[in-house]
This record gives sequence, C-alpha cells and structure tokens, in this order.
Amino acid sequence: PLVYRAVGRLEELGLVEAVGSEPSTTGPPRTTLRATPAAEDLVQRWLEEPVAHVRDVRSELLVKLVFLARAGRPPADLLGRQREALRPVRDALAAKRAVLEKSGSQGPETVVAAWRHHFADAVDGLLEAMSDEMPRNA
Repeated sequence: PLVYRAVGRLEELGLVEAVGSEPSTTGPPRTTLRATPAAEDLVQRWLEEPVAHVRDVRSELLVKLVFLARAGRPPADLLGRQREALRPVRDALAAKRAVLEKSGSQGPETVVAAWRHHFADAVDGLLEAMSDEMPRNA
C-alpha cells in the first residue's frame, strides 16, 4: 500500500506518468512508469545543491556524488559549492568550541562541541581532497 500511495502522490505532483503495462504471472498487469521532464529537472537541480548540514554529508551528499558519477558528470563544482555552504557551519562550531573551552567547561557540551568541530574539519578536508582529485568538466 505504501508504494501505491507514493506512486499516486508522484503522479499527482506530475513527476511520474504511466507509459504502458506488462503482464504479470502473479496478479494484475503491472503499470510501467517513467519520470516526467519536470521530475528530471527537479533531480538535476537537487544534484547540484549542496547539503545544509555536516550530518547530511554521509548520506545525502554521498548519494549525489554516486548519481553524478553514474551520469558521467564531474562532481568538482558540487564539491566546491559544498565546501562554501559548510564554511559558516564550521566557523560557528569552532566559535562555540572556543567559548566553551575559554570558560573552562569540561562537561558534555565541551565534548560534543569538540566532536562536531573536528568532524566538520574532517569533512572539509575530505571535500578539499576530492575536489583536487576530480576533473572540473567532462
């Protein structure tokens, strides 16, 4: 039922359309769907948009990079935009960590702040290394 509801919603949004059917040995004929031009445009815009949070790099950005690779599109531009998008986040995490350390706090907030700051720095380093390794255009 979830799949049928999702497909129905995608049809309502004009993102998929039925293009035919094929027989099934286990039930009614199966409807063949395809993405509409609007869906293809939406996907292309999504592929070019950096993620908003460091925590989304592992899931969402990784998926975008895989899809770009499968499409034969270089990821260097996305990687550069991603670094720029995360720069204010890194700066804010560094500032918060500095405030906590300056106050002498050694509680859980300080540990979490250090973790988040180091993680953001590691992500930036990875994005920089990947940018250096990737071609700029196809």
